Amino acid sequence: MSTLKVGTIQDHANSITAISIDSAGRITQPTKPYFSYTNAGQSLASNTQHTLTPAQLVDQFGNDYNTGTGEFTAPVTGVYLFNADVKTADTQTYWFFQHLTSGGSFIANYIKFQRGAGSNGTTESSGSHIQHMVAGEKMKVMIAHFGSTHTIYSTYSGYLVS
Repeated sequence: MSTLKVGTIQDHANSITAISIDSAGRITQPTKPYFSYTNAGQSLASNTQHTLTPAQLVDQFGNDYNTGTGEFTAPVTGVYLFNADVKTADTQTYWFFQHLTSGGSFIANYIKFQRGAGSNGTTESSGSHIQHMVAGEKMKVMIAHFGSTHTIYSTYSGYLVS
């Protein structure tokens, strides 16, 4: 049996560190893509679907999330985990992750929350979705609510798992 001892692994062309292993054996991947965005409120008309567009950066590596379109574009083929938190007025609402081709064509919807019209106040919900994506495919969060125009608060994050 052989033992390979390394502290860092770099790409062959640019000497960028792809993997580091510290003295306790913990592995980090400093260039793994991720993003986390939030918003202070997005006013959305009722009775139609909207793309949530959180535009306030919390943290990220890479520029794969587009604040204008609300879409994350997979930079490499792999398995990605997405999370979203949505706060709405207490009205009939649903929201979902929408998976798109690199050209923007629909692949699938993954519904995460539905609520009928009900009591006073607000409704908050969170959801996660894990998805194998081919480089160039997109993921965004869509919402629809019914009643009147409401301000929607949301966060949206995602990262490459493997």
